[in-house]
Amino acid sequence: MKGFQRYRVILILTALFAAAFANGQVGQWVFKAHSLHVRNHPVAAAGHDGKIYVFGGNYSSGGLGFDLKTAEAYDPATDSWSAISDMPSTVIGIDAVTLDDGRIFITGYTPLGGGLTVNVSYLYDPTTDVYGNAAKIPLAFSSGLVTAVGNDGNVIAMVPAVSELWAYQISTNSWSQLADYPGPDNPALVSDAHHLIYAMGGLEASVSGQVWIYDDHTHAWTQISSMHHPRFEHRAVIAGDGRIYAIGGADGSAGLSTAEAYDPSSGVWTDVGSLNTARRAPGVAADAFGRIYAIDGNKDISGGGDSNQLDTTECYQPSMLLGVGDSISGQEGSSFSGQVATFKDLGPSEAVINYTASINWGDGAHTVGTIAAGPSTGSFTVSGTHTYAKQGDYVTSIKIDDADGDTTSIAGSAHPTNAPITGNAINIQASSGVQFASIIGHFDDANPLEGVSDFIASLSWGDLTPFANASVTANNVSGFDISASHTYSTPGTYTFKIELFDGSTVVYFTGTATVTIPPPVITSKVISATEGTVFTANVASFSDADPGLSATSFSGTVDWGDGSVTPASITSDGSGGYTVAGTHNYHHFGSYPVKVSISVNSGPSGNATGTANVSDATLTATGYSLICKGTDFSNTVATFIDANPFGLAADYSVNILWGDGKSSKGKVIASGSGFKVTGSHSYLKRGNYTVTVTIGDGGTSTASATTHINVGPVK
Repeated sequence: MKGFQRYRVILILTALFAAAFANGQVGQWVFKAHSLHVRNHPVAAAGHDGKIYVFGGNYSSGGLGFDLKTAEAYDPATDSWSAISDMPSTVIGIDAVTLDDGRIFITGYTPLGGGLTVNVSYLYDPTTDVYGNAAKIPLAFSSGLVTAVGNDGNVIAMVPAVSELWAYQISTNSWSQLADYPGPDNPALVSDAHHLIYAMGGLEASVSGQVWIYDDHTHAWTQISSMHHPRFEHRAVIAGDGRIYAIGGADGSAGLSTAEAYDPSSGVWTDVGSLNTARRAPGVAADAFGRIYAIDGNKDISGGGDSNQLDTTECYQPSMLLGVGDSISGQEGSSFSGQVATFKDLGPSEAVINYTASINWGDGAHTVGTIAAGPSTGSFTVSGTHTYAKQGDYVTSIKIDDADGDTTSIAGSAHPTNAPITGNAINIQASSGVQFASIIGHFDDANPLEGVSDFIASLSWGDLTPFANASVTANNVSGFDISASHTYSTPGTYTFKIELFDGSTVVYFTGTATVTIPPPVITSKVISATEGTVFTANVASFSDADPGLSATSFSGTVDWGDGSVTPASITSDGSGGYTVAGTHNYHHFGSYPVKVSISVNSGPSGNATGTANVSDATLTATGYSLICKGTDFSNTVATFIDANPFGLAADYSVNILWGDGKSSKGKVIASGSGFKVTGSHSYLKRGNYTVTVTIGDGGTSTASATTHINVGPVK
């Protein structure tokens, strides 16, 4: 709060406290200044400026009845009344309730003449003294409405004669029907500090003391303890001590001056001081300090006679402790620490240590408050620290206890705003006719208490399909991801828009989806071949999302993995798919990656990689019968042929067992269409030797040849 604004509030509170101290009489009804008009059935509502506003009603004179559209305001600080602007029309069956934003919602119906009526609703702004129109409740009724404020800050209205419950949504200026009221007709309606709706008493031919509570969260009615005094045409209000008060009315034979209070914490009704004057259908409201005002009305159930009409006001002060709750702000997820209320003790001056405070923050949390001396003599402030997990409008309740046994509850409010959300959409690459599922956005929330369940994401894909849901998940590094799945039917560029809801806040992210013709879906195969042998084989199969294409719509290549790339032969398989064939000759055994690439009419291409397992070709060796004239041998010892025509002399290795227990490597020399093996060896003595020549090519194929050498020669 700006310094000047807080100083101005302190001055107002000081003046109000001074008036409260001068005029308060705890537990008694005290007459205040006369109102400006004699009237029955007026309605009253408390303004955020501390004043009580009174609207409408009727009066009789000389046997004639008159409905009023006049309005006036009472200032508790000066005990004075002043006129405000008349309502735009006369409103019968009227009721009024103060909204969280300080405006006063007025509803009822206006007579048109000839027995015709029209429903009306007005929004009165005390700061400008101007009435605005609001949506009319969408049903016919000819008796009064009763209203209260629900837990979401919207108006709850009951049509007593038919027991229907309706809600007025402020943000949409519209009405919707809720669960019907199961209790007796014509109750009084009021909401407590937590916006539970109390419906009490009612009927007219007979009188009821029943009390029911409506929970706007569960949309359920629950009956609680009945009032001590059955009554109708009474009024109900929540006072500064947190209790619900039923005031005045009639019991079927006479107007009532009794008043009683219900304590939500104990569930007990207690009679409180009686009014000085019986009041049927008075206007009732509580000021900023929780004091109750009963205004005007009719003191006799008959309603006849001008002398029964009232223009008097009575005030009831529930406690010696009077306080005003602050309207606090801040940001969700961030700690608030500051003043939540100011109070004054109308009894003898006491020290700070004599008071204790507990704070109900309205979100289920309770903490102990800190009390300090206030801005004026004899006043005190209550401060506290709290972190709201979620933005919203909360009703705070500050309970003050005095060492001498006095207690009061002060209603305040908290309005933490939504923490900022920053993020972006993630552009998408997709294929038409093919469903994708991917992360489409990322965001961070400045509120560290947020979890994935706090967000709702939906989006428009930009292709005229209906809005779709998206999922929010925690990102492993930071923030949150938004994911969704979709199928675009047609290629193109689309702008998709994500709507991210966080409570009442919505954030938008926009991205681009680039959708192309889908490539063929290829399945590779495993090929078996032999080195040096030409083969033709089916190397892959594929399908395409477009059923209108044929084999001639495609082209492709086969990369054999040995540096050779050849065109693919594509044929239909007769069942909507296609077969890819290729012809090749591997020069060397081994395992090769075979990559098949298929494109659609020069459009997108798909590819898949398979494997060619190429086996080793066979070797065939031949030996000789040789004569070595001396003991030193050097000559060809064998020849061999490789079935792989691409074999080279360097590909082979040879081992020669000379028959005398010794061995050596042989040399391979190309010879015609095959190869010869030469070797050298020195024998130690003459004789006939059997030589074994073994040939290998580094693969799985080997060949052996036997050669006989006569060394000497031996005769």
